[in-house]
Amino acid sequence: MKILSQKLVFLLFLAFSGFSHADNFIIIANKELGSFELSKNEVKKIFTGGRTTMGEVKLVPMVLFGEESMPFYNFVEMPPTQFELFWVKKELSGDGKAPTKLATASKMIEKVSSTKGGIGFVPLSAGDSIGNDVIKVKITEK
Repeated sequence: MKILSQKLVFLLFLAFSGFSHADNFIIIANKELGSFELSKNEVKKIFTGGRTTMGEVKLVPMVLFGEESMPFYNFVEMPPTQFELFWVKKELSGDGKAPTKLATASKMIEKVSSTKGGIGFVPLSAGDSIGNDVIKVKITEK
C-alpha cells in the first residue's frame, strides 16, 4: 500500500508540475531522412500523431521513459501521464499507434538508426554517443 501511495504521489507531481522550455535533449532521426529542422510545434505534432510523414517517408516516432525523458515532455508541455492517456485514447479510437517506448538512450540511438523513418530523442548527456548512424535535428523557434 505504501508503494502504491508513493507512485500515486509521484504521478500527481508529474501531472501538475510546471513546465519550462527545456533544451537539454536532442531530437535524432534516421540518417535516410536527411538533414532538416523542426519547430517546437512540429516536434509535438510528430510525437502526437499529427504529422506522420516526411516527404514520402512514414515517420516512426520513439520515446524514452523514465527520468531522463522529462526534458522532452517539458518541451512539448505534456507530462508523461497525459502523454500516455492521450495515446491510450487515440489507440482505442483507432486514430493511431503510440510511439515505440525505449528504456535507454543507447537503445534509442540503435533503434532510430536501424528504422527507416525513425525519429526520437535522447538526453543532451548522450550527445557524444550519437555517432554517424543518426542525424541530430535542429529545433527552430518558429
